[in-house]
Amino acid sequence: GIVGRVKAGKSSLLNALVFDGKNILPKAATPMTAALTKLEYGDKTEAFVDFYTQEDIDDLKIEFDKYNKRFESLKLQEIENLSKIQLGKLKVKELDEKQKQDIEQKAKNIANREIKRDDRLFACYDQYNRIKESMITISDLENFKNIEAEDIESLNKKLYDFVGVDGKYMPFTKSVTIKINNEKLKDIEIIDTPGINDPITSREERTKELLKYCDVILVVSPAWQFLSNEDIELLDRISTKEGIKEIYIIASKIDTEL
Repeated sequence: GIVGRVKAGKSSLLNALVFDGKNILPKAATPMTAALTKLEYGDKTEAFVDFYTQEDIDDLKIEFDKYNKRFESLKLQEIENLSKIQLGKLKVKELDEKQKQDIEQKAKNIANREIKRDDRLFACYDQYNRIKESMITISDLENFKNIEAEDIESLNKKLYDFVGVDGKYMPFTKSVTIKINNEKLKDIEIIDTPGINDPITSREERTKELLKYCDVILVVSPAWQFLSNEDIELLDRISTKEGIKEIYIIASKIDTEL
């Protein structure tokens, strides 16, 4: 099992260990695009994609509505605060339309910054938004559960649609199982997990379930913020899991620190 926060360098580590440094595994840019990836040996090069269910999407909709409600509340609060300040400065009883518009825009910007601090809520909002705008239905995804390719480079290109930052089907992707004819993967299964504190509840549950059965866990922590509180909490959680015999902690991106 490979664990760590988003952008810790988990995929880079796997690319180095299994693919001689070639950028084969997709690198996640956000908590949402970080699909759970399983790497296994197979006679042919192929991938199996597991998509979100309608129940998962309904859960995202609840968080999406919660986000909008909180945003509106923050915005109205800021409009009230900024209006009071402006009225006091100008010593007037009422603001004109231009001043009201400026205050509303400022209030939106402040509310936007404030609400984005809640990573989980923002990721759910963003994902549901993308699902809604995609105009794709769950039935449309049936044809894409198995993807075959001649080699791993070709497979990687095909997978972009499912795990790439702007991939067409990315908002619907829960996990990807990649099978490759590579001797290094014989008798081993590698699980590349999404970042710590996965915003998507069902994917996080699946990650926890899989980690329980790992013999070895590699915890990847960036050198410039080595063993952060998040990492310590993660170590605490996984060190009590059944089945795990060894844990290695890896300081990544040391070259950027030097």
